[in-house]
Amino acid sequence: MKCDVCGNPATKGIVGVGAFCSSQCEEELARKQNDLRVRLLSEPPGSMPDELGLKEFEMFIYKLALHFLKEMPEEGRETLRKKNPSLLRVDELAVQIKNKVLGILGRRYVAWKKSVRMQDRYLYGSFYKLRQKLPRAKVAATLVEGMIVLKSGRRMKRRRPSSRRR
Repeated sequence: MKCDVCGNPATKGIVGVGAFCSSQCEEELARKQNDLRVRLLSEPPGSMPDELGLKEFEMFIYKLALHFLKEMPEEGRETLRKKNPSLLRVDELAVQIKNKVLGILGRRYVAWKKSVRMQDRYLYGSFYKLRQKLPRAKVAATLVEGMIVLKSGRRMKRRRPSSRRR
């Protein structure tokens, strides 16, 4: 594995952030991660390009997770602390949202890699690749189908399940 800052062989890594080779590279990586979070939180959560490649898709999902956690009321946080505290970490929540969306998109859009190490699921594009760019309308419809609905560009909430198919 290579350092995400300088390209030298990496000796350590931070899940959801990247790999680094020295304390200077670790600091630079942490600064870049913080800058990214600030930038993504300044954008409306539902905004996305007309077509999403792998990097744009990953950033969009990460932005959704950031906004979701930022806007979550304290009662919701308390419920998650009791039931599934790992979802209070933005990287874990983003992985869960991404897995749900990718599962709904299916083979027309997604090619799955055969073997995935557990720690690699946080690295973008590590366990799948997109067969084609994703149209914005398809991503939005997938979010609705996955019960991740954007309301008024700010809040996400679950949609009531429709009648079961036979």
